Amino acid sequence: MPDDSGKGIVHIGELQPTEVVKGNVVVIPTGVSQTITNAGKTDLIFYCIDTPKFTVECYFDEETQIQRR
Repeated sequence: MPDDSGKGIVHIGELQPTEVVKGNVVVIPTGVSQTITNAGKTDLIFYCIDTPKFTVECYFDEETQIQRR
């Protein structure tokens, strides 16, 4: 049985969702929407390095908007 720990699905802008696993690096261009979803059976741990600096004013909750549709 495969180990599903540390596995996720990343959505970046209009690109197809992509599976990510331990050791992967994902680059998200400035201003492009993104989400990551845990696809494993344990906690998904990931690091996010933002440049330019993340600000709350830039945040848009896409999941809430999808649920309202």
